[in-house]
Amino acid sequence: MASPVPATNLTTFTIFTMKPNTTNTTQALCKLPANEVFIFAYSLLFLVSLVLNCIMMRVYFCSNQNIQSSFTVYMKNLVAADFFLCLSLPLRIAAYANNSSIMNNIHCSFGATAFFLNIYASILFMDFIAANRYLKIVRPMETHALQMVHTARYISAATWLCLLALSSIYLILFLQNFRGQIPDAFTCESSDNSPLSVTYKSIHCMTFVSFIFVLVSLILLYWKTHQKLREVQFSSQQSIPTTS
Repeated sequence: MASPVPATNLTTFTIFTMKPNTTNTTQALCKLPANEVFIFAYSLLFLVSLVLNCIMMRVYFCSNQNIQSSFTVYMKNLVAADFFLCLSLPLRIAAYANNSSIMNNIHCSFGATAFFLNIYASILFMDFIAANRYLKIVRPMETHALQMVHTARYISAATWLCLLALSSIYLILFLQNFRGQIPDAFTCESSDNSPLSVTYKSIHCMTFVSFIFVLVSLILLYWKTHQKLREVQFSSQQSIPTTS
């Protein structure tokens, strides 16, 4: 009968030899180049969106459009917001590539402000377009006040002014409170209880609530529009006389 000692030694040796491999694997996973991934993703997004937004800018701003409607007013503002949002991406890419205090301050002040301003402008104008389509399909024989061209221009101007006011407050507080500090390139958040931190969190709470409201309204508007189109299609099929 064999002695149990070699088996015990073999087991101990196996555990000892497996531990360094597990530690090395964990360390390798922790050292994944996150910045390189973000740089590649944002660079690809910037190139694709720049080409597409240039095409849309040419269609809506460089072509001769004699017919003006509320839909075209909202679309022009949406295209402009998307175009400027695309132009703010290089600052974010540079902050990830060069993790210096100067680059992070530029990104978190001007880049993040431009990103916030244009992304929420895009979200709001998409909601206005959805409401405009809903009114045209559900009430085709009526002209609602929201479908008037001058009303669309007033709504667009008010949207930009409100977002510019919030963005300016954040930018001014950032420039006053972050002198000589190195903000995080990923969050741009202040760790203390300064007015900048309170404003930062308040703006994010407001924009989160606005995003949820716009998301729910988009789902409801497109669902009601889809239901109306199905009703029209069903009624048109019923009105067609059947032939024997």
